[in-house]
Amino acid sequence: MDCLVAAVRSGADAVYFGGSAFNARRGAENFAGDELKSAVEYCRLHRVNTNVTLNTLLFDNELEKALAFAGELYGLGVTAVIVQDIGLAALIRRELPGLAMHASTQMGVHDAAGLQYCIENGFSRAVLSREVSLSEIKRMSEGCDIELEFFCHGALCMGFSGSCLYSSMAGERSGNRGTCAQPCRKKASVLSLKRAGEEEYCLSANDICMIDELAKLRDAGVCCLKIEGRMKQPEYVATVTRNYRAALDALYAKDLGDNTRFDAKAARSELYEIFNRGDFSTSHLYFDSVRTGRAGHAQPSNELIAKAHESLRGEAALYEVKASLDITVGKKARLTLAMQNEPDYSASAEGPFSQEPQKPLDVKRLEEQIKKLGGTVFFAQDCEISGGGFITVSALNAMRREAALSLEGLLKRAPEARQETAAEEDFERRALDITAAYPQSESPLLYERERNWEQAVSSHA
Repeated sequence: MDCLVAAVRSGADAVYFGGSAFNARRGAENFAGDELKSAVEYCRLHRVNTNVTLNTLLFDNELEKALAFAGELYGLGVTAVIVQDIGLAALIRRELPGLAMHASTQMGVHDAAGLQYCIENGFSRAVLSREVSLSEIKRMSEGCDIELEFFCHGALCMGFSGSCLYSSMAGERSGNRGTCAQPCRKKASVLSLKRAGEEEYCLSANDICMIDELAKLRDAGVCCLKIEGRMKQPEYVATVTRNYRAALDALYAKDLGDNTRFDAKAARSELYEIFNRGDFSTSHLYFDSVRTGRAGHAQPSNELIAKAHESLRGEAALYEVKASLDITVGKKARLTLAMQNEPDYSASAEGPFSQEPQKPLDVKRLEEQIKKLGGTVFFAQDCEISGGGFITVSALNAMRREAALSLEGLLKRAPEARQETAAEEDFERRALDITAAYPQSESPLLYERERNWEQAVSSHA
């Protein structure tokens, strides 16, 4: 959860994360049960989109559970699911037409024909292959009614668009099933070019960094930039997100005639310091800047770590509310918080009966107490007090906390139509007409064991 919070508080417009299964990073700290619900609600409260990964290839006997999980996500109100398996995509399109689908980068979409396939099969966005060039992105975006998303920072897989078989064949841990052991990051060499005893990281590519290319990517038709970081620490997520947020804000400000200064050199320095593999590349944006033989390094300064930790401290005040306190003598005190720009969102809390004041009412003191909304996403500048009765400070504080909590609850709620649909449908049962035609096997895929598997590649964080 810390990585998600770091991304949100550092300026992400959307986050992508996985559930307990069917995602391509099963070794990451994924979300399940109440934690998944809390993650979605936290993002909704902060007006951040949630794109949940359902991006592994599936066996036939997994389609029922995968569709049921998609139904659960639909009920939670996630923004979209990221899908690779075209069979699952067909089921979601049929059974959950209101759930947006994004084509995973592992679908390898790299040309106009791929985009057309996505459009025809119900995808609203395609996460492009990392191997496409800037000119290809521009060509693909012209005349295609689908959103384009592109990886701008992070690790680059040696396999085309992440569809690698190395880990599965080396140690029965398939990257297409979410268990890649990253053998490409281990020492290896091309034997014909090396003398005995010499080794290098011949399959380990340098990381992507596109922070200097944002204007060109936008102009080429990219609507969303994706940061790879689900196996990283919160400090990494915070640092990278903060720098890309600042770069984008400066770019938008420039469009409006505001020459907000962005220090690209300092940003690149921080990005390099928090994690690097020797140098950065722009992938294949200008055809090929990828270099291999790179090992990972991270030696962030105490200052950079402290800056990253700032994103995990306290809540930012996002929503202005109008506070109305009624303390009419003989009636229960009532405090209402209503969002200024969205009057449909308001919450009230009742307190004890208001008493006759023993001394003149201190309106300023009451306003100060009402405005103490620290630790929440709200702030109040406009306070209205009526009634002239007396209420204790402790009672007012309790009402303020209750009203703020209730208002947060309203903002976190999924759309009611989604909740009702998810509660009524039995997605597992409705998937049976697809899967029943296929005989099931306890071991859908068996490997030839041609070596000592105790030496299989181990997990590499």
